[in-house]
Amino acid sequence: MRNKIVMLVLSVAVIVSLVFIGCAPEAAPPPEEAAPPPEEAAPPAEVEQEVYDMKLQFWCEPGASPWNAFEDAADNLRVATNGQIDITMYTPGALLDDPEVLPALGEGIVDIQWLSIGDFDYLDPGFALVAGMPGIWKDQEQVREWFEHFGGRELLDAKLQEYNVKLLNIGSKGSEGIWSNRSLDSLDAFEGLMMRCGAGVAADILNELGTKTVDLPGEETYSALQTNVVDAAEFGMMGECWGIGMQEVTKYVYWPSWHCPLYVGPIAVNLDEWNAMSDDLKQAIMYYALEAGINHNLYSQAEEIKVMPLVTEYGLTYQTATPEELARVNEISRDIIMNKYGTASEFAADIIESVTSFQDKLG
Repeated sequence: MRNKIVMLVLSVAVIVSLVFIGCAPEAAPPPEEAAPPPEEAAPPAEVEQEVYDMKLQFWCEPGASPWNAFEDAADNLRVATNGQIDITMYTPGALLDDPEVLPALGEGIVDIQWLSIGDFDYLDPGFALVAGMPGIWKDQEQVREWFEHFGGRELLDAKLQEYNVKLLNIGSKGSEGIWSNRSLDSLDAFEGLMMRCGAGVAADILNELGTKTVDLPGEETYSALQTNVVDAAEFGMMGECWGIGMQEVTKYVYWPSWHCPLYVGPIAVNLDEWNAMSDDLKQAIMYYALEAGINHNLYSQAEEIKVMPLVTEYGLTYQTATPEELARVNEISRDIIMNKYGTASEFAADIIESVTSFQDKLG
């Protein structure tokens, strides 16, 4: 009997324990560990920007007004592109001879250039017409209007691309005087004159008057006059000629001259480098060429105003053509342009047709 009571007590205890356990609240789960703070994202890797270190061999020496115009424009371009386009300028002949510059630009030996385009008439006679057409053009503004709005840009750009060169813009300069040791008081005085003159229409006019023209490099102009290799020479506008000392080795200045009343020089870049540039760099270098091209003339004109009185103070004599003589040489020039160059190449014929059409619109 006692054993039964013990068993009964134990059974009741077990039942009570089970009921108690069943009714007890569930234990709270262990607290979750706090998530670690997100790692900061690494900054994106900087894209390496292409840098264009470009070589330009210029036509005149440092310190001359045209050089300063191109150097100032290059400085502005460097700042505008945060150094992505950096143009280094070289003196005439430092890298190669001037007549080799256009092919060298296409090959990437130089990267960007003012092209003394008349020097390349051996490649195509039409280049001589781009450089200048005495007796045809009225002034530089007329040339730029034709270039920008009446087909000039398209014609020249297409031609230069044949040489792997991209046209950016044009520069220009005003009348080139003739610095002489012989008096040029009439057109007859040009008979037998030995004169340094670049190739092109200007040389053709002079040759028609009996002048013997010699196409010497510009940097040899001073020594050629000093040693009487030539009697006379043209090189650039008044300021550039004064800057290299032509007043020291001559007696007369024939200015303004009809042989080269203005000169046009395309500003161009290697086509492969152009194609590799981003659109923003292309836009920047186009503005560089526009700035350099316009200031090329404006800087020179400002310098010319300063130099003009110095010429007479130095003891040189100014000479120039009479209206009748000017009419005569302009007629000679137009005859040369139409008859010699008009059939010389397809490009030359296209230039003449385009310019003639433009001038017909002017009335």
